[in-house]
Amino acid sequence: MKVLIYTHEFPPFLGGLATTSLKLARGISGSGIETVVLAPSYGGKDEEIDGKLGCRVIRVSGLGGKWIKALPFGQILLGLVSLLSALRTEKPDGVLFITEEAEAAGGLVPSLSFTPVVRVAGSGITTCFNGKKPTKRLMRYPMRRLYKNAASIVAVSRNTKGLLE
Repeated sequence: MKVLIYTHEFPPFLGGLATTSLKLARGISGSGIETVVLAPSYGGKDEEIDGKLGCRVIRVSGLGGKWIKALPFGQILLGLVSLLSALRTEKPDGVLFITEEAEAAGGLVPSLSFTPVVRVAGSGITTCFNGKKPTKRLMRYPMRRLYKNAASIVAVSRNTKGLLE
């Protein structure tokens, strides 16, 4: 079995989703499952982290940059192109989507040749489904498509589970 973890936050970036992504990569690969991570490139420190991880990391140049975040849907489109490439070359059995941008890109994949699993945070639900920013609200359509096709949706809390019901 092969699992692709797709995230828009990963060390050396510091943050809760980056830490979650790292812990999931370590846990899944540590259990003997072939694991590949698709994550943003942040520069020179990437190799130091990736070399100690115990699984392969495909870094997407530009995905972690400020310029791409300034473009509406820039992260999602760059992520989608990178995800489609990784799906073609890696042929994973399952894909674990970690961040809301990853979820939106996953919802735009034309056909699913893998089992999707989504890790959902309440902040993504509230900003994309109930928020006031039009660009965030548009993300709900591909995210909803991914949720409908997901084998599992992992809510990080009871509150998040309630938002999904």
